[in-house]
Amino acid sequence: MNLDEKLIGRYFARLCDEAEEKEVRRWFASAEGQAYLSADMEKKMAVWEGEKDGMVDHEIPTDVLFERIEKKIRRKEYSMWLYRAAVVVLPLIFTASLALLLFRTPEKEMVSYRDVTVAKGEQLQVLMQDGTRIWLNADSRLVYPDNFNGRERVVRLEGEAYFEVAKNSEKPFRVELEAMDILVTGTSFDIKAYPEDSLIQTCLAEGAIRLHNKVAAQENWVAMKPGEVAWLSKYSGACRVDTTDDAGSYYAWKGDRLIFKKKPLREVLKALERKFDRVFEVENPALYRYTYTITFHRESLKEILEDMQRITPVRFRRVDDRYIVSSRNGKE
Repeated sequence: MNLDEKLIGRYFARLCDEAEEKEVRRWFASAEGQAYLSADMEKKMAVWEGEKDGMVDHEIPTDVLFERIEKKIRRKEYSMWLYRAAVVVLPLIFTASLALLLFRTPEKEMVSYRDVTVAKGEQLQVLMQDGTRIWLNADSRLVYPDNFNGRERVVRLEGEAYFEVAKNSEKPFRVELEAMDILVTGTSFDIKAYPEDSLIQTCLAEGAIRLHNKVAAQENWVAMKPGEVAWLSKYSGACRVDTTDDAGSYYAWKGDRLIFKKKPLREVLKALERKFDRVFEVENPALYRYTYTITFHRESLKEILEDMQRITPVRFRRVDDRYIVSSRNGKE
């Protein structure tokens, strides 16, 4: 079946209700929907990115392209109008160079949002007006309103953060992420959801939370208990929940600790890049097979790299602000 262009436009503008979102996602998962994405989304991507024809990479996988468009639109939502009456939306015309949205209401109020960005090499603690405390890890972004006037307390996160949510059963706390939402009333948990990572990781320290999978075609809520860790794939929607006896290791970063347990070199380097704001270039991808089980507490980057060199046959060589990673024995 052909899906109405107006409905597709409403979906990308995040104006659909849950039933409409499911309908659009099911259609995009069909052969017809995939063909639509492949045929037209490159042009739509160029429009949203402000690029000229011919500047879009046509080799980008459909699911990645689809995700990038959604992210681009979501980032434009931080200052918005709330409407208490009926909303009238003019049709979005995708064949034109821009999509036009017009909202009308007899009564409206402006909602002011704060956009907090933490650079690489830094951390920040945020105290919200309801008493909720949020620790932001390096290279992270948090968007939240000055006041929680609605039925829910809603924030948006890119990156990693540890939440201590103030209890309020009458006004649930919702964390909006790229591929899922987390709904709580009062609890403590860690979320790792960097845009470049394919998985969203959630570790529950205290209380209870529910994960709303926005990628799965069917309605999907996952309840978590303390000591559990969940991983959600942004692309397939698959979700796995495991029990851990060391939940603290997942949010040890807020105590200035780095804890790696059988972590491959690729993940270790990502963590070091964010913590120390340095770039690592690996000469041979074969080096990524090495794994590390080690803990660091306030060591300098130089000390950390020296320890890694003792554990595995890798060598780190500094060139300006970059580190070249090579094999110590020269065979790789």
